[in-house]
Amino acid sequence: MNQALKEGKVTGEEMARGIATSIPVLGDFVAGFLNVRELLTGEKAEIEAIKKEAEETLKVSEAQVKVAQTYRDTLREVGTASAKANLAAWA
Repeated sequence: MNQALKEGKVTGEEMARGIATSIPVLGDFVAGFLNVRELLTGEKAEIEAIKKEAEETLKVSEAQVKVAQTYRDTLREVGTASAKANLAAWA
């Protein structure tokens, strides 16, 4: 768990929850409280929706970058061919 925290895979809050829920009796109480809290706030569902939207946005951004790179490469090829044609015409 400590390694996951260092790598940024879990937050401090998630680590504290993991520790608290692993303690007998107290863990059951904490887990029950967290379940009630989720029922009242819907935080997990909202977080998951935000994560999903961020993933979709990232996919779109990556696709746009690929299109821009392809366009750039095509322009370079056209420019190079055009320059060679101009040089040949002046030779």
